[in-house]
Amino acid sequence: MGRLAFSLAGVQLKFSVVRDGRRFTLPMSGSGGGWIVKLPDRAFRDVPANEHAMMRWAAAAGVDVPEVELRNGSDLDGVPNSLVGPEEQVFAIRRFDRAAGGRVHVEDFAQIREVAPGKKYENTLLRCRRARHRCARRAGRHPGVRPAARGVHRHRQRGRASQELVHDLPRWAHA
Repeated sequence: MGRLAFSLAGVQLKFSVVRDGRRFTLPMSGSGGGWIVKLPDRAFRDVPANEHAMMRWAAAAGVDVPEVELRNGSDLDGVPNSLVGPEEQVFAIRRFDRAAGGRVHVEDFAQIREVAPGKKYENTLLRCRRARHRCARRAGRHPGVRPAARGVHRHRQRGRASQELVHDLPRWAHA
């Protein structure tokens, strides 16, 4: 098997995958897919289950979220067993940054505020909220600018600037 390349930023190991029925396949050509699969952290095995629960909770609270699933490593093709065992849980989420016409531009608050990459996890939730409110005031009630509320609710993120997103669609895009 060739060397795996990772292009999705963040702390948690994740892959852009293609869905075929109940299976998710990591494309080796670099073409990416319509879903993201997040693997469990070696120190925190329940992160996928927690993320799935938080997204379901957000949906139940009325937040518009992409389709999500909690699956086993055995449902993945092309991901080495050294990264995830067949019985370990993985979190799958439909990519909201893809639409039928291609990619949807998305920026996180760390990018918007020009936070240095080494400091993007140091910003507080309060700073994120202040920046979001400044953007909202400037945009008025324009539906084309809105933060993704899911980053605010997930306790594991502890207010990281990189976890609040601004995107230019009024609804989540589905591939």
